[in-house]
Amino acid sequence: MEMRLHDVPFQQIKDGIKTVEMRLNDEKRQKLKVGNYIDFVHTQDDTNRVKAKVVALHYYSTFKALLSGNLFDKCGCNGYTVESAAECMYQYYAPEQERLYGVVGIEIELVSGNQI
Repeated sequence: MEMRLHDVPFQQIKDGIKTVEMRLNDEKRQKLKVGNYIDFVHTQDDTNRVKAKVVALHYYSTFKALLSGNLFDKCGCNGYTVESAAECMYQYYAPEQERLYGVVGIEIELVSGNQI
């Protein structure tokens, strides 16, 4: 599976700072299983990629609920509060989508030699 990321979250994953990617639990993410691989692709440069293995999937009804637990520090949200980090996700997803699908925290580990 491929997922596109903007510069900051991409770099955080690449540097091992961000180990949980937050996404809407839509049809695409519902197919994810522990053990699958994700190719994270920089939105501005398709050749800049990082490969990671899914080690856990954490399901919540809202981004705020996901961030309120023990995953906050793994989501690359330094400098944010739970509320402001959850609000940032609405740049990408409408609250109606969140209510319809719920959210998933995709816990990953980088694959050795992760540049692909």
